[in-house]
Amino acid sequence: MVSDLSMANTVSKLAGFISPKDCYKHYDIVQIGLKAIDLRKNLQGDENKYHLGLIHLRVSFHYGAFYKSGRTYKGLTTAKARKCSGEHSENALQIFQELGDMGHLAEANLNTAMYVYEEMSSEQLKLYEKALELCILAYGEYHKLTARIVFNTSILIEYNDKHKSYLYFKRAYDISCEVLGATHPSTLRIKSVLDEPEFIALAKTVGP
Repeated sequence: MVSDLSMANTVSKLAGFISPKDCYKHYDIVQIGLKAIDLRKNLQGDENKYHLGLIHLRVSFHYGAFYKSGRTYKGLTTAKARKCSGEHSENALQIFQELGDMGHLAEANLNTAMYVYEEMSSEQLKLYEKALELCILAYGEYHKLTARIVFNTSILIEYNDKHKSYLYFKRAYDISCEVLGATHPSTLRIKSVLDEPEFIALAKTVGP
């Protein structure tokens, strides 16, 4: 059973990436994306299908980020945003499955895990694992999407297995250092987690 405190800490870590004040930006991006989908949805060819998939992927992400903001804006509620995020993610999954694009399949699975499934559920963890498997097949270990998936997985498992979550946070940090650099904001966010007292203590037992 996950405690209220554990859930609050999880939300706090995720909040480093999604801010309520950004809901207006996410709304505007969704509206642009929906117009782009209308323009492309009846066009033919794999190149068009690829770009249509990318738009569905981005719209899914920004609907999901709007949902996580907890705000209602211009008639868009969090419940509707969550539902729409799932629908556009499913559209992206279908397109990239047809195109055999494992990298963007990984990202679509990540969106679904983040925004459609219940936080800290076994279903969410399984989808993170699937996204990570696809991502590594497509891009390898050292890629920013790999770091993102590993970091999110770390948060999910932290309060059931602190030791395993430390290994995942450390892995995400090492990848981010290699790909983005040690001073990149995303890398520093991960480091701020590793600098928590419990993880500092774990690091001494695990080693470099």
